[in-house]
Amino acid sequence: LPFPSPARRSTTFSLTLAEEGVARVEAFDAAGRRVRTLLSGTRPAGTTPVTWDLADDGGARLPAGLYLVRGEALGAIGTRRVLILP
Repeated sequence: LPFPSPARRSTTFSLTLAEEGVARVEAFDAAGRRVRTLLSGTRPAGTTPVTWDLADDGGARLPAGLYLVRGEALGAIGTRRVLILP
């Protein structure tokens, strides 16, 4: 789970893989638009911390609201909610 959430400056969560594989972690706004790719590529087995500075791909701070972080790796998909506070 993301920590902290709600968040003001950044949030961190973990991606855990049982074996090496391709992983992708993306953030979406409430309308379903991708706002940031947080991780993309081959990751080793084990836990990888992922920190999101609550900015979009261009580096602009995102407005307050609900966002979804979607992770996909080794055929599994998971989604977590992150609430950004003003």
